Amino acid sequence: MGLLDFFKKKPKTQEPKVSIKVIYRDADGNEIDTDSEEFRREQEEWERLERERKQKQDQQQAENRLFLSEAGVNIESFTPERVISDAIALIGSVCPPMQAYHCDLRKSEPNIVFSSPTKTGKVPKNVVVAHMSHDEVIERPSGIEGFPHLEHGDSLIVHLHYLSDGSINMADIYGWHAHFGQGVIIRRFGDEHRIVEVKRAAPKSEGVWTSLYKNPKPDSNDIGLEQLEKSVRHIFGS
Repeated sequence: MGLLDFFKKKPKTQEPKVSIKVIYRDADGNEIDTDSEEFRREQEEWERLERERKQKQDQQQAENRLFLSEAGVNIESFTPERVISDAIALIGSVCPPMQAYHCDLRKSEPNIVFSSPTKTGKVPKNVVVAHMSHDEVIERPSGIEGFPHLEHGDSLIVHLHYLSDGSINMADIYGWHAHFGQGVIIRRFGDEHRIVEVKRAAPKSEGVWTSLYKNPKPDSNDIGLEQLEKSVRHIFGS
């Protein structure tokens, strides 16, 4: 290679051209023509129905909030930050083995639902139900810029049911790891929260849960906690 060859302009490396096409299919696996008039009409109808559903839901929630507020319930205290903090504290105090799941509930966006009056117009026992969840998602390079490969890890779901005084009456907690489901059902007894059921769903069980421990009126948390710890250790292979 001579000196002149060294100064010659090097050809630019051509970046591979990648095109992405999204294909929609119906229940029979047939490709749907998203440019067709029929598809647009169906899409517009679905969007209209979804708007109406959301409007009715918002109106019902506004009415429920007003009813509960007039009944003396401090509805303003049920903030996303508060229910997330309650969930984390409950897991830490009642079912600490569930802390093994690599999920951060502080990153969740809770859905706080205010309950409707009873059929007789009275305040229901559980005035608020808070739903929250977090999925661990790890992004890894895929070779296509802007489209990373997503790896899904652990998942954690928490449902909290609140009494009119703001205390937690019931809690259902579910974790997922390596396709195993782990469920913990918690109920209030006096001033204490106790585990009334521990259940597990194995991979490929098609959503069928197996109860490992069940006691509607436990004297303590000892047995439920022991069964939960064994189950979580089994799932995580430790």
